Amino acid sequence: MNIVIANQFSNLIKNAGIGNQEYVGLYDVNELGNSFRLVQFDTLIIDVTAVKNYNDASVFKQLTNYISAEKIILLLDNNCINDTYLNSLVSIGIYNFAKDINGLVQLINKRNGYADVAGYTANDSVSEYSSDALPENAKRHCKVIGFENVTRHAGSTTLVAALVNLLKKKYNVIGIEVDSVDFSFFKNDNLVSTISNKINYLVNKNESMDIILIDTNGSEKAIDVCDEIIYLVEPTTLKINKLILAKPTVFNDLFDKKVVLNRSALSKWDVAEFENESRIKVFYTLPLINERDNKDSNLVKFASKLGFKI
Repeated sequence: MNIVIANQFSNLIKNAGIGNQEYVGLYDVNELGNSFRLVQFDTLIIDVTAVKNYNDASVFKQLTNYISAEKIILLLDNNCINDTYLNSLVSIGIYNFAKDINGLVQLINKRNGYADVAGYTANDSVSEYSSDALPENAKRHCKVIGFENVTRHAGSTTLVAALVNLLKKKYNVIGIEVDSVDFSFFKNDNLVSTISNKINYLVNKNESMDIILIDTNGSEKAIDVCDEIIYLVEPTTLKINKLILAKPTVFNDLFDKKVVLNRSALSKWDVAEFENESRIKVFYTLPLINERDNKDSNLVKFASKLGFKI
């Protein structure tokens, strides 16, 4: 179901036939958030002129406190179509915005990812980040470890951020996420975001670091630049069965890889059964961590398993 919040572009959206429910008027962003945060829908289509103070893009950051940015599509007016405004939207995680009704219809059918809107981010100069800026095979002196989710939303972003926060007490460390901007919510200068085409440059640029941790987000270019990859599996029955249904050979592909059971509540017996059924050896079982505690005992033990002295 698509919900439409409209004002000046109400007729355009109605004629496009893309909404199931439409609300016309001028609304406070917190009013919208409270009204729809518990409603089940696929997409919230917002004509920005229906939102008070919409000329300040930060009002939509408030909306993401109530509703996932992935479900929001904005139809912009001419006042919003400028680099500063679009950069602000991308920086708060809103990637789906259209400059006209045709663009809006396209986004209904195919959503943007970070790579689709990365050109709107600040300092996105192609020449500055070209592959010729530093040699691709430049010798590195740092350890580069990638973290890849195997099951959906297995916790790579939070885990990398928590590890960086822990390790920075004793190491020069940086965390890099690829094709996303979720790190912006952690307010940590040791965490940066980039896109696949820039990852090699950024790693080489920071080769003087002791450690680089990468949230790979499925990027082959990010995986290729790593010295080793940690594959994260959240071992719930639902997620495992969905994973096998989508990719029946997944555990064959993970044979001899470093597989971590993340956010795991499994007992030792359960882990042994999992290993027997999947025919893989689990590298580590990591229970749910307290990401706000940089002395979390489970996180410290995991860092030690990775070879770091805490």
